[in-house]
Amino acid sequence: MHRTAKMRGALAAACAAFCWGGATVLSKSALDEVTPIALLVLQLSASVVVLWSVILLTRRPVPPWRNCRVITLLGLLEPGAAYLLGLIGLVSIRAGDATLIQAFEAIMIVVLSACLLKVRPTAGFVLLSAVALAGLAVTLGAFGPRDGAGSPFGIAMVFLATAGAALYVVLSSRLLVDHDPIVVVGLQQLSALALALAALPFEMLWGGTGTVLPTSAGSWGITIASGVIQYALAFSLYMFALSKIPANLAGSFLNLTPVFGLAIAFIALGEALSGIQLASAATTILAVTVIQFQSDAPFRLPGIVRRAGEQLAHRFRSGAAGDDRFRS
Repeated sequence: MHRTAKMRGALAAACAAFCWGGATVLSKSALDEVTPIALLVLQLSASVVVLWSVILLTRRPVPPWRNCRVITLLGLLEPGAAYLLGLIGLVSIRAGDATLIQAFEAIMIVVLSACLLKVRPTAGFVLLSAVALAGLAVTLGAFGPRDGAGSPFGIAMVFLATAGAALYVVLSSRLLVDHDPIVVVGLQQLSALALALAALPFEMLWGGTGTVLPTSAGSWGITIASGVIQYALAFSLYMFALSKIPANLAGSFLNLTPVFGLAIAFIALGEALSGIQLASAATTILAVTVIQFQSDAPFRLPGIVRRAGEQLAHRFRSGAAGDDRFRS
């Protein structure tokens, strides 16, 4: 039974990675018609409807504002600002490249911990990070032209978005939260939706290319599906995985996100890579995976990173343990 539970957790983590990789491709497709901030508003709206329907139908307790205001306001950072910047960047880069850049979140967590918390990274971490960055640079075409190369602005926006997501993890790891995780993510997505709605008039005045609303049933379907898959389904699957398997193992499955993203982008959008670029992408993913697994010797990561994962996992598990319906 215990082994079956671990298998279910591993499968859920892999499915979450597939959802995040696939949703990025769906978002890229939707951006052909809808402006990025308008797309974020529509995606978050769809996800919020689904999440709060679950919260209300299952009668999950919603804590008073004074007890959850800090963790709720963190939603302004992620998914708010992080995904806002990510969608703006995704307009001018390929979906596969975006998922590969997002794999750098684990590295950015260590870098931000070093900057904000005065934690020194190890030599092994620095070496692996350099290898991962070199592989990414080759894949993105930094050392020569390639077909469909992304703009520097788009790449910078996705890097900033990934840094925002990493900062969210570092800040969240400093908080002890005992609330239901589905309620927490529902509250955070309400904050993110408020931020996106506040930014939408500026996008409309700025005159971004595209429309505020999809103009066809197919575009509406892609927009709604990308929101539900990326913001509601993927998180729920990952949360379920954390209730069944250790946090470091669940996190290692997220390194499949760029693998799925590159594959789906090739099939759905025709985003092809050369042999050297595929090898470079594989090098990046492998280096990040080694960083993820080497939480003990010989490449010992700073304690704050392990504590971040452990505290977030405890938060997710405590919420799941409080409601048997979550485990069914």
